[in-house]
Amino acid sequence: MKKSTPEFFNNYNLTKKNLKIEQDQLGFFKEDLANGLINKDSLSTFIAMEENNVNKIVNDIHQVIDRFNFIKSTNDSLYPYIKNFAERYCQKNEK
Repeated sequence: MKKSTPEFFNNYNLTKKNLKIEQDQLGFFKEDLANGLINKDSLSTFIAMEENNVNKIVNDIHQVIDRFNFIKSTNDSLYPYIKNFAERYCQKNEK
């Protein structure tokens, strides 16, 4: 849990940032197309590049979701043990 949680937040924040950058990039790409700034012969290259970027972000999102589900399931399974330990510890120290 100690190792997974910071890694989750780092991956989450990086994926969120990359998604925002890609959204902006696709907006710029749309404007460039509308203004005729991209040659038709290089259009497929640009589309392939943006498709690769989107696919990488999709993979990153899946990894973030998997990491979240791992942390959540681990936390849910450990919670009763941690709670019982804390209660026993507090009761022992109150006497």
